Amino acid sequence: MYMWEGETIKLNAQDFKKARQNYPNLDLNLELGVLDAEFSHNPSKNWYVPMLKKLAYQERKARERGQQSTRQRTLTEDLTDRSWADNVVKLEAK
Repeated sequence: MYMWEGETIKLNAQDFKKARQNYPNLDLNLELGVLDAEFSHNPSKNWYVPMLKKLAYQERKARERGQQSTRQRTLTEDLTDRSWADNVVKLEAK
């Protein structure tokens, strides 16, 4: 069972936890999604090390900007957030 699973990238719980610890300034789900899409277009069995290098690069950039990740929400909050629907209803009412 994977903690994060895309088309190419698949991380077990231990690797995902380690990534969260190593890259605290990143929105890890977002970054993994971007990398998974990139790697899906150029499939390779050797995606793990390039993934780590790209995450490390993004982490350095985030530190240089001095920004913490704006994503501090839990998965439950993401799944129950319906604020996007409010905007849809407002647009349809116009």
